[in-house]
Amino acid sequence: MRIARFCALSLVVLILSSPETYPAYLRSVPVKVVQPGGDTLRCFASGDEFYNWLHDASGYTIMRNPLTGFYEYATLSQGKVVCTGAVAGRVDPLSLGIPRNAIAPPEERQRLRAKALARVSAPSSAPTTGTIQNLVVFVRFSDQTEFADPLSTYTELFNGTSPSSTSLLAYYREVSYNQLSINSTFYPIPSGGGIISYQDVHTRDYYLPYDANTNPGGYQSAGKEGREDSLLLRAVNAVKSQVPDALNIDSNGDGFIDNICFIIEGPVSAWADLLWPHRGSLPGGIIKGKSTGSYNFDVQGFIAIEQSSVICHEMFHTLGAPDLYHYSYDGFEPVGDWDLMAYNAIPPQHMGAYMKFRYGHWISSIPEITSTGSYTLQPLTSATNNCYRIPSLQSATEYYVLEYRRRSGSFESSLSGDGLLVYRINTAVDGIGDASGPPDEVYIYRPGGTSTVNGDYTIAKMSVEAGRTELNDQTDPSAFLSNGSPGGLNIGSIGHAVGSISFTTNGPLPIVLSSFTAVEALDGSVILRWKTLSENNNYGFLVERSAGQDPLFAVMQGSFIAGHGTTLQMQQYEWTDVSSPPPPLVYRLRQMNLDGSIHYSEPVRVDFAAASEPPQVAAVFSLRQNYPNPFNPATVIEFSVGHQGRATLTLYNPLGQSVGTLFDGETDPGHFYRLKIDGTNLASGVYFYRLKAGEFVETKKLLLMH
Repeated sequence: MRIARFCALSLVVLILSSPETYPAYLRSVPVKVVQPGGDTLRCFASGDEFYNWLHDASGYTIMRNPLTGFYEYATLSQGKVVCTGAVAGRVDPLSLGIPRNAIAPPEERQRLRAKALARVSAPSSAPTTGTIQNLVVFVRFSDQTEFADPLSTYTELFNGTSPSSTSLLAYYREVSYNQLSINSTFYPIPSGGGIISYQDVHTRDYYLPYDANTNPGGYQSAGKEGREDSLLLRAVNAVKSQVPDALNIDSNGDGFIDNICFIIEGPVSAWADLLWPHRGSLPGGIIKGKSTGSYNFDVQGFIAIEQSSVICHEMFHTLGAPDLYHYSYDGFEPVGDWDLMAYNAIPPQHMGAYMKFRYGHWISSIPEITSTGSYTLQPLTSATNNCYRIPSLQSATEYYVLEYRRRSGSFESSLSGDGLLVYRINTAVDGIGDASGPPDEVYIYRPGGTSTVNGDYTIAKMSVEAGRTELNDQTDPSAFLSNGSPGGLNIGSIGHAVGSISFTTNGPLPIVLSSFTAVEALDGSVILRWKTLSENNNYGFLVERSAGQDPLFAVMQGSFIAGHGTTLQMQQYEWTDVSSPPPPLVYRLRQMNLDGSIHYSEPVRVDFAAASEPPQVAAVFSLRQNYPNPFNPATVIEFSVGHQGRATLTLYNPLGQSVGTLFDGETDPGHFYRLKIDGTNLASGVYFYRLKAGEFVETKKLLLMH
């Protein structure tokens, strides 16, 4: 039968109203829908709140035809997901030639995600150590009856302490090595062992997409942004008087409530709406003098299936962690089911050692291997000796992290196997995670995996039992860098996956350049500084420079600096260019080995700040992208204004917190103002700089890499 009838629909798309949101990426969550006539169709929902879809067990997309009311198999036509007229459950989609996994093209999904994230706020993150309070607020709609679940279900999910408990409290105590406790209280205050919920003034359909026939009161594209915020603020106002004065809901004293978890009554939704699990930031609410900020949004139907997994995932967002899956759904899984921030296992698995170090701060430092030899790791559940770091032989911005995962205890039992995992960490995208990748901040090596092929992450573990006991530039997988080039890692003799696991690092470590910077000094000279983590047969360095419009590099006279031969100790070097050629200036290092071989560093650029009088430009508002970007440790920001008056330029961290005022003063139109920013005292990562001059406001992003 030919597929002839189409009904154009936009499939399962959600743009969140919250100013800043982090999605819960759920895979194949069971959903039941009812066909006209009463037939029940059992299918699945996958995706996150930016984009999600309905499908059957074989991956055929299902969507509701608003003209007939039937759920039909869908396909792609001219970049849109459309109905086919083939009623789901009654025909064989394979025999009709309907393709699997019919979802919107990557560019459309990216457009929807960008639109959802267009409103950026300044959310607050809860502290990652000590004890924090989580307020749990139950919400139902005007057409719903009270929660049928007993309160004990949620008491166990949030506060369970038995040895076998998989509660939010038990999870974060284990993954933090008893450095973080999250206590939850429930609102409205329960009575008689049952749940009492806030009942909203609107029906559940009010929070579903508009449909002229079936849901005329639903939200439309231009009006949905405030519906969720208004719902949550009404719930906050309904329960705020019940929160005890003695309860410390702001444990770090930043003026924001540590976290609120809203649990929404109802089943798993078949279509995109405002009711998909996520984390956001809610402005405008006050409880006991503290402002609402970070919140988790959970749906009762999801919790019934996912248990504490989705709750723990969203809480790590509140603590500052990013997602480790691609929002583009491009088929690549950088981490897969080895990390809570990429995959919601039941029970929830640990996040990786790097995530604990970088975002949880429960691992104070990752010990670095700088010499060949044999090493042993305890499982990640151990508070000590649980990870190692190895620098890349070929990159100053990427390195490797090794950890041992073992199926044991209340949480790691959901893993797909036991063995050594090797991660590649890319500091060039520090703080971003994998959501916008590639490049990815975190990647796990797995058989069949390359820079263009996903491979099988479920068999990423290495051990004698797994049949893979080495990883280098010739194995499958190889230790490739983000750009696909060899990374130089060479580990072998990986042992048995027992109480601990052993491995060796092989071969001498060559020159590992950890940083190279060029900074303008006050007298107009340029100071070059670089560091090596290790050296092998290093004869020395020469500085090369290109200046002005000349693209060719020339060796600088008197720039030779002797190396340290072979050393495993960090070394620091410095050389000053006192000449005054025309800018811009670009420098690189020529590193020479004792055997005569030569290697070049990546070039760095420095631009001299302007003279005291700003250069003339058109009288317009303009904020230019900083240069260089990424930078270390200095960069230049230029801006102009359209009218005389006060202007401020402020630097913010990824949480939206101000870390410094770069400029605050009177400005004149017709000039470019050029500021040189020194990031020496700032941590590596993504920052935002925002110019405000009268009604003009513009924000841009910069990346600092030490």
